[in-house]
Amino acid sequence: MRRAVVVGGGWAGLSAAWTLAHTGWAVVLLERRPVLGGRAFSFWDPRAERVLDNGQHVLLGACTAVRSWLRSLGLDAAIRFEPRLDLPVFADGFWGRLYSRPWPGGLHLLAALAGYRLLTPRERLALGRAARGLARPAPDAMSFRTWLLDHGQSPHAIDRFWDLVVTAVLNCRADEASAALATQAFRLGLLRGAEPARLGFFRWPLGQVAHRIGKALEGAGIRIRLGTAVKAVRAVTPASVQVLLDDGTELHADAAVLAVPPDRIGALVETAEPAKHWQSLGWSPIVNVYLLYDRPVDAPPVFALADGEGSAFVFDRDHLLGAPPGRDGSLLAVSLSAARSWLGRPAAQLAVSVAEGVARAIPAAQAARLVYWRVVWQRRATFWARPGCETIRPVDPRWHPSVVVAGDWTGTGWPASLESAVRSGQAAAACLNGLPPGDHGPNAA
Repeated sequence: MRRAVVVGGGWAGLSAAWTLAHTGWAVVLLERRPVLGGRAFSFWDPRAERVLDNGQHVLLGACTAVRSWLRSLGLDAAIRFEPRLDLPVFADGFWGRLYSRPWPGGLHLLAALAGYRLLTPRERLALGRAARGLARPAPDAMSFRTWLLDHGQSPHAIDRFWDLVVTAVLNCRADEASAALATQAFRLGLLRGAEPARLGFFRWPLGQVAHRIGKALEGAGIRIRLGTAVKAVRAVTPASVQVLLDDGTELHADAAVLAVPPDRIGALVETAEPAKHWQSLGWSPIVNVYLLYDRPVDAPPVFALADGEGSAFVFDRDHLLGAPPGRDGSLLAVSLSAARSWLGRPAAQLAVSVAEGVARAIPAAQAARLVYWRVVWQRRATFWARPGCETIRPVDPRWHPSVVVAGDWTGTGWPASLESAVRSGQAAAACLNGLPPGDHGPNAA
């Protein structure tokens, strides 16, 4: 039996380990932290008296790799999908609504966009020109905002519609996002019909999901070692590797998967290239603000705020996790993507600004008392999806014949997401099994 070492216990490493084990490998998974999940984890907040996630993760119906993988693990109950996309949007004192109809392709949004109150009638008509353009590949070197302006979109339409979507999906505003990756994201999630556009949410905290994934992996014979840091990975021959741990011990295997961020790879391997090139991707932050009110505020389960500085998505945390009816108080999780402009500002200032935005949209929040808030930063939330990023992300995960890389930052054709992470782990395992890397780039069908 061939032996593999997987370095990193995030979703990419977990996916790679599972796939390798089910194709005949003996697998050891090493994670330096005491828990699995990588950048998708949970923690107990004693003042909120709840388990909080470090960030609110949302899936789409298009996330077929995550869905099928969790099903194979026996964990398909971890996700609940809405019947169809139905997203209220608040801006400028008005509510708009993005929703699906059971119509094919991009037509499923036609009714919603035709009556989208946050755009003028002329801007709604102009959406068709950009929608037609989305069907074709766009230049990676161009910003998505430039692409939108070239396709007849006004600055107001970009702020009130396009930025709302692309910031949430790419963690990058339109003026600094790769046009290639942005248009690919729209094709994947919004232009293929109502089913791929459905929103999905975890029924359990992220830490609990990762823990259950780990138990399923152990049940498949995968050995998981938590609290185990790796110092170096050496490719001894094209068919053997040596993994040196921080405590001085060594592991020997036929292959290794480095499921770690790009800026950690250079410290693990002997040759810095191409890790130095991958590291140039950079990072984009997300900040999450939890607001605990003393009474229910009757907010929609999920809605978008395109009001004030940037845009935000607001989640009724108790509702999404299925808290029993009648629980005192109301906990809202507010996620602000592309949060670079908030870096360095006081947490209290951020919490007040977010609470004011929620109060403008939800009258009941004005009457309720905010009894507790907490700001959770993800400074390294996702790779920076700026123009040129797709030329950096490796489509071929092979660093060496016996060493491959995995992570949502690799060239899966998807934005940084759990879906991209799972796909990358599967692609890494496929390469070790002698299969070609395949075309996962932004212009793939």
